Amino acid sequence: MRRLEARSLRDRLAAMVIAIAVAMAIAAGGWRVLDAAWAESAPGLDGATRLGAEAVGRALSGQIEHALALGIPLDKLVRVEDYLKSVVASAPQVDAVALLDEAGRPIFTTREGVAGLTFPVNGGGQRATLVLSTESPFLNAATVRLEILLGATALLGGMIAFLIASLFLEMHLAPARARLALALARAARGDFAVAIPTTGRGRTTAAFRALARRIEPVHVAARHIADGIATVRAIDFDGSLSKRLDPLLATVAATRGLADIDPGETPRSTVPSPAAIATRVLLLVSLYAGAWPLLANFAIDRGTDMIPAPWRPVTPLFAEAVAVVLGMLICRSIAPSASRVAAALGTALTALAFTAVFWCRSYDLFVALRAAAGLGLGVALTPLLRDPRLTAHPRGLVALIGLTGLVIGPLFGGLVAEAIGRRGTFALLGIALLAIAPRAAAMPAAAAGDTALRLNFPAQAGRLLQLLSLMTLAALVLVIVPSGPGFDNYAVGAGLIVAAGLGLVVAPATLPPVFAGLLVGVAGALWLSAAGAVLPEAWRWPVSSMLIGIGVGSLLKWQAAGLFRHGRSAIAGLALGAVVAPVATIPGFAAMSIMLPLGVLLAGVSMLARGRRNP
Repeated sequence: MRRLEARSLRDRLAAMVIAIAVAMAIAAGGWRVLDAAWAESAPGLDGATRLGAEAVGRALSGQIEHALALGIPLDKLVRVEDYLKSVVASAPQVDAVALLDEAGRPIFTTREGVAGLTFPVNGGGQRATLVLSTESPFLNAATVRLEILLGATALLGGMIAFLIASLFLEMHLAPARARLALALARAARGDFAVAIPTTGRGRTTAAFRALARRIEPVHVAARHIADGIATVRAIDFDGSLSKRLDPLLATVAATRGLADIDPGETPRSTVPSPAAIATRVLLLVSLYAGAWPLLANFAIDRGTDMIPAPWRPVTPLFAEAVAVVLGMLICRSIAPSASRVAAALGTALTALAFTAVFWCRSYDLFVALRAAAGLGLGVALTPLLRDPRLTAHPRGLVALIGLTGLVIGPLFGGLVAEAIGRRGTFALLGIALLAIAPRAAAMPAAAAGDTALRLNFPAQAGRLLQLLSLMTLAALVLVIVPSGPGFDNYAVGAGLIVAAGLGLVVAPATLPPVFAGLLVGVAGALWLSAAGAVLPEAWRWPVSSMLIGIGVGSLLKWQAAGLFRHGRSAIAGLALGAVVAPVATIPGFAAMSIMLPLGVLLAGVSMLARGRRNP
């Protein structure tokens, strides 16, 4: 057991090393490109900034000269400092302004130590100097933003690399090593009847081939034995030879079937591995979630006058959730032999619905397209999630879906939207979904329907706890963040969703459920008016998002075993979350303050559900 744990730890460390290397490579390459762009564009932009600042300085010095020409003493000018501050605020090329007397002493200044362009001021026999400190409105702000986006891109690349490496090492390489160890152990006991796969590449496959070559002489000997046995039995008319032969054959009875085995020609299995199933699920979820930072923004812009702006995202999200449930019901009634085709068609329908948003101009059409996307997702995802090997480790699956659906997908969508806009992002995600449609096809698998509803009260409380947890997560990710700080800044919205996703991934399942619910309540309490002095708004968003992610993640992992058995209840929770998200805005509170009553409900229900903890 210790050897297996050490090997798993080595695999994870190897995945981390690969992820860090990929992230550093992306960061280094992007930094070199950014540095080269800075060096090439800085002279021209600095020249444009200087010309703009000179125009502001000449206009400002002319106004001061006019005032001095009227006979007003320099130190008696009224409200000059306030006027200079308004100039700095309105002119992006100007960082600070100072007015100096003839001796160089500051009379009026917007900050200490102003240096830069100087403009002489002469009027009414008085002399002064106007000093402007310049600031490039293009380079400084844009460069900081590009650096943040570059860091987010490096983080995204590293997480994708970690996910791919982990899936390969833990779900492909580790089972291959286990098969090789089993074959060697059986061979050591004299049992060579194990069919060893020799297709593929790499060190493991090479070891399989080497083992097959060593077993080949045993197969040849087995064929000779089989031929000899057939000859003896053909001439054994009275059975006397068989009586002598059977005791001799008893020692090699376990390898008697070797004559029918042809090493090196073992056909590749047609059953997909857990790694293949998990890859299809996570790829589909991540691409679908790439649109989450954009949905509320797009719905509000396309909105109708019949629906208030805070509630406009609700209708397409609710229609989408209902369509997902309908897709799950349709998939449940499909024969297992047709589930592969249904999954491919569902993925294609989702892809076409995403791509069609590029030409969408009306709110009604957007609602219809989101419903079509949800229907396709329900049909495509249900057969995959019902694979018993995939749901054998529900807590790990919750973390993986959280990583792809709340971190990788939204971060990718937000970065792409910053580069090519909302419509282009929907089209790109649709094309990517269409490209994976053949790979997203589910293999036929026997899977039972949803578990029957239990009648004991703790079981009902557990279902309610899952519902409330997903409501909280959906309200934050689908409505509050995209229609709030992420409305005009897709990267910021994606970053806040990522904060919640990382909180969900790292949340421990051992966290007391009552405390996890209170974390959500604390995130809502941060948005009450009295909390404004404790934590600035710029920090409240990431802190509250992280708290919600940790609290909801711990609760979902605590109830993970039942989460995938009640798919329709999970989708209902997401739909209700979108509905309740704008409720706090009706009495005038901040939208995030809805988390306070939700957190109290989560804490109360978790106390009722603690008697039924899923393993």
